[in-house]
Amino acid sequence: MDEQGFMRNPSKLNNNIKNNDNSDNRNPSATSSTAPASPHRRRPHHNHHCRNQLPNKVGNDDTDKHIVKMTLQHRKHSHEHATTNSFFLKRSSPPNNSDNDGHNSHGHGHGHGHDNSHNNTHNNKSRQWRFLLTVLLPSALVLALDAMYLANFYHRRPQTSPQTISWHPQTPSLSRHHDGGLDDDGHDRDRDRDVLRFDLDVLRNVHATYQGARSRIEWKQSPANTPLFVANQNITVAPLMATVDRRPILVRKQLLDDRKTRNVARNGKELGCALSSTTFVSHLKHHDLKKYQQKYGHRHGCEVCFQFSNRKDMTDFLSERQNKAKWMTIETNASTSTKCVKGQATVTSRFGQWQQEEETQGRRFQGFGYPWTVDCLLPNGIPELTCKEISKMQRNIDEGRVDGLLDIRFGTKLVIGWTEGTKRGNYFAVWSQWPWKAVMSHDDDREEIAKKLSMTWNDETSWYVPKSGEELKLAHVEGPGYDQTEYNGKPSIRSIDPQSNSKGGVHVRLLVNLYHYIRNAPGSTHIVAVVDGQAHRSYEYLTEALNTNISLLYRDFWQSLLSEINHANPTDLLPMHEDSSTTSHAFTDMTLMQLLRLRKINILMVPVLTPSPLFEQSVCGGQYQFATYLAARYSADYHVIMFIDGDTSLLERPQTQPLPSSSSSTQLKRTQQQIYYDRFFSPTHSTQCAGHRYQLIEQYVPPSHDTDEHLLQCTHDLLSHPKKWKFAMKNCHLKEGHIVGRTDAIYAYSVHHPDTLKGYAPIGVEDCISPGNTWSERYYLLESEMVQIHLRDRERKKECTCFVNRSK
Repeated sequence: MDEQGFMRNPSKLNNNIKNNDNSDNRNPSATSSTAPASPHRRRPHHNHHCRNQLPNKVGNDDTDKHIVKMTLQHRKHSHEHATTNSFFLKRSSPPNNSDNDGHNSHGHGHGHGHDNSHNNTHNNKSRQWRFLLTVLLPSALVLALDAMYLANFYHRRPQTSPQTISWHPQTPSLSRHHDGGLDDDGHDRDRDRDVLRFDLDVLRNVHATYQGARSRIEWKQSPANTPLFVANQNITVAPLMATVDRRPILVRKQLLDDRKTRNVARNGKELGCALSSTTFVSHLKHHDLKKYQQKYGHRHGCEVCFQFSNRKDMTDFLSERQNKAKWMTIETNASTSTKCVKGQATVTSRFGQWQQEEETQGRRFQGFGYPWTVDCLLPNGIPELTCKEISKMQRNIDEGRVDGLLDIRFGTKLVIGWTEGTKRGNYFAVWSQWPWKAVMSHDDDREEIAKKLSMTWNDETSWYVPKSGEELKLAHVEGPGYDQTEYNGKPSIRSIDPQSNSKGGVHVRLLVNLYHYIRNAPGSTHIVAVVDGQAHRSYEYLTEALNTNISLLYRDFWQSLLSEINHANPTDLLPMHEDSSTTSHAFTDMTLMQLLRLRKINILMVPVLTPSPLFEQSVCGGQYQFATYLAARYSADYHVIMFIDGDTSLLERPQTQPLPSSSSSTQLKRTQQQIYYDRFFSPTHSTQCAGHRYQLIEQYVPPSHDTDEHLLQCTHDLLSHPKKWKFAMKNCHLKEGHIVGRTDAIYAYSVHHPDTLKGYAPIGVEDCISPGNTWSERYYLLESEMVQIHLRDRERKKECTCFVNRSK
């Protein structure tokens, strides 16, 4: 029996997490940090079809030095005038040495360090009176005038100058962010949680998977009297991401199937736990993809196992339930005092056959493997087998509240036929197992999802059907992102060290994309998925970027944007204008963090488990495992989720373009939320589809123009030059785009395909994917709605290039 284990020490992020039961583990705040220089560009070495990796550096180092110099001057100026900021009398102490857990020994965190306030009461009061008489009163007039501008939108910060990030392990950023309170420079970490969050629940899942998950293979004969054939190759198997399944469509499937059979789920109160997992298996070329369902479907399996300290507790667990629930299958192992409950397994390989054909024909993916998906449904009608109850048992184990129960694990069995030359007929089983801590989500109460389900496509009594575009909760997702290099002739995740200038998994187009989300998707969430091996650097770089002045990030477009914000409602679409020579603005120190706060946009960073075999032998660094995971983990939290590449921007139809005669003028001023509401939920305009696809408009970016300033100018050209827009729509629609779907009807966000489950979507919602993905107005978003601009680093068509064809 071959086994491939993937024990590795938890990443250094493990030392940077402070567990705090009194806070929201999903919402670490961001610290202030050094403003970044202009982006370093990198060109990809491999997998040019993937758009989530970081390009190589090109450009001008002098520009970087100029921006750094300007940033440092700004920081010095801000520090000199920090005491003139309003509503901030108490300042934090100077930086102190930190212990290995990231807690300052004499800091201002919640409940950490020694309390010296009693000893310093008199000095504090004296300092406050001196501050009041010498600084606050003389500056009162300035502050009053300052507050008049954007008073309804902009809250001035006590300290706008970013701090320098230390790469020393004594100052881990994530633990400081999570503790709340003040940074060493007086930065309010709690306040930033409304803008930047790191999903610590997922990070704990990742660490638990590395520490306790296993995969192994076992060869079988088929038929039994044939010689057992074992492959010559060394097959690699590895457990990947697994999670409690929170997809509304899976909840609906369980409820509908239950009502047709036993009717024991009690409207979701005793709904059997659902889980989704992926397992990497190498050598896809030899997998029998045509028969894994019809020939081996009955051999797939899944289970949840409970290990006890003694055989009596094992025997008693679920014994009374088993006598009544004859549909529940249980296996026991007396030697280890373990009881396993069997579930219903479903295996999918959405892109396996396409990838296998590419390799067979010698085009791409030579020697690659594939991340197989196994979904699992436990039996209904057993209170102890709901996800909520199992997770409660796990917490009791972790907190030492029980003695008899020792461990809970989730396991899957995936059966794959093997073909090698003329040798066929044998197959192998891949057994994977995860500790329950590796699958727990931020909310495992699936009964609440059942209560909010929509019965029909326009069921406004359901939480999943918003009543307007303003109510619609939207998430736009990119990733997993990564910074790639080559090591010993193979693609590899770039090594991150203190001297590295890598952005980690943050895409170089992110700042440009955020600019357009600020304009056309206010109140939304941007989910940035990054490989786990670069999550720490990704988070620190993003924190730096968010604490940089927008006057440095968006040099030619920030003042006009603020002027639009000043005259618009918080949910309005903002047109894009270039700053004129006469434009001036008082808020030169506004940061990107503050601008996102004005428009109520937040960013969620999600680490994706990416062991080296997966990255080196998988398409797009393991993107296919994330497509299903995204739906399973986050669908219940939003109304609409869009999944797009990081090098694409979403643009609305220019207001200078005439609309079709059947359209109204208000259709020119719709945000993304309003457009998706009309498409998915509007009583008069909905196409009643589970998902839609964007038109992808190519705009090649030459190396000489590969900067944020030029990229913004490129998109501005499209929005401000009617002839260029018309030319691009007609001639540069060279490939099909990515997808957007309503969360109560989506099974998987499969990159270019919004997959649903036929027969289980809300009544009236249909699978609108056209045969062969051919064009149809019902399936594709129209030019009058939203188009996806591909800011591509390789040329497909010469005339589809930024800064050309303005007059065509």
